[in-house]
Amino acid sequence: MDSPGAPGEIDDVRDSSAAAILAAGLLKLATAEPDAALARRWRREATRILESLWHHYSSRGTAEPCILLHGTRSKPHGLMDHGLIYGDYYFVEALTSVKNEA
Repeated sequence: MDSPGAPGEIDDVRDSSAAAILAAGLLKLATAEPDAALARRWRREATRILESLWHHYSSRGTAEPCILLHGTRSKPHGLMDHGLIYGDYYFVEALTSVKNEA
């Protein structure tokens, strides 16, 4: 039996900051990975996440004072669906990493 709030629920909240942190981490992992095929995979997945964040979660065209919308600070406390400075930070860090690799 699934518990309430189980991961993967269709109607669950999103967290753009978690995705940005994951993308930045995958890029760091890629730089440390000795297996070139795995390093390419981590970079490819990070890039896919960054593209999704930009196309589906960016604040462009809004008056919001953040880069990414739909961040979740604490679901149990109802702190969801807003911009988070650390989401923006890791998004920019990951983009900088991708740019420096090019």
